[in-house]
Amino acid sequence: MLPMLVGVGDGGRGTTVGLALAAPPLARLIVNSGLGWISDKIGRVPVIVLGDALAAGATMATGGASSASALVPARLAYGAGGAAMVVGTNAWLTDITALPKLLPNRGLILGSVAAINNSIWALGPAIGGTLTSVLANPTIALGGLGSCMLACSFATGFGVKEAPLSEMTQKKDDFVLSRFIKSQSQRGILVANAAIAINYATLMAIVPLRCTELGLDDPALIAQLYGVMAFVGIISGPFSGYFCDMYGRLVVMIPGLSLCAGATVFMALAPDVSSFCIAALLRSAGEGFAAPVIFTATSDAAPTRHRGIALAMARNAGDLAYFVSAPFLGFLADFSGSA
Repeated sequence: MLPMLVGVGDGGRGTTVGLALAAPPLARLIVNSGLGWISDKIGRVPVIVLGDALAAGATMATGGASSASALVPARLAYGAGGAAMVVGTNAWLTDITALPKLLPNRGLILGSVAAINNSIWALGPAIGGTLTSVLANPTIALGGLGSCMLACSFATGFGVKEAPLSEMTQKKDDFVLSRFIKSQSQRGILVANAAIAINYATLMAIVPLRCTELGLDDPALIAQLYGVMAFVGIISGPFSGYFCDMYGRLVVMIPGLSLCAGATVFMALAPDVSSFCIAALLRSAGEGFAAPVIFTATSDAAPTRHRGIALAMARNAGDLAYFVSAPFLGFLADFSGSA
């Protein structure tokens, strides 16, 4: 829906359009750590509920924007609301899977959650495109979407409970930023989150350009390719979680990231659409195995009583990498004349 809104009124000026699209990750960078600290103090559910409500209002405001410049504050608010949802949800999932009955299957649980997220990525563009086409007005569609998100906010507030506090208070650990950063495991976690975020940036900023270079310039076909790639991620998530529970995190993470990296190289070198699509599916399989394990390992390494801020900092590493790499990769493609 956004491409139909971005560029209206202001004549589609590149700077304004870029600001509108870059606003959500910028907002997340600003608020992630603070939201993590708040979730450690007051609980996960209030942060999720407030984030849902803010994102709902921002979605409605996005639909009602009369110009591209008016989109920027709406997208900033959406980024802040989305950050609250993700920070709160990630901390809640980490709390729940730390319970003795669930901890042995943390990877499988989080891998299944990743599969659900991938299904949304697969269905979302199709639903949004269909609604926009049928209604001929993205404003109405975004208003309806915002209303659904607001309903989810109320449902979360009334239906979701915090994790039992007994597990949270067994271990009294103090969060010290310098010690956190110096930890070898935490540095590895931050780098892994940054790596997978750069992978996402490549997927969003460069892969469509590469499709066009190979003659795959029909937006509908490109959307179908993204849908199939997301479906591969849906299948990979639970298997990734199961194997990392059985054999360890690194045993799954390293091959997954390696497959993702190697397939990305083959996507760059592919001589035709068929081999490009095969490489794209292999890349999705690698990402589908690596991403859930990275989140699982991030949850494992988070200090017990400071999970919110620890997970938020890992999220910051990814958001910063995405925020920097997406426009930089686009600039490299423009400068070199090739994706």
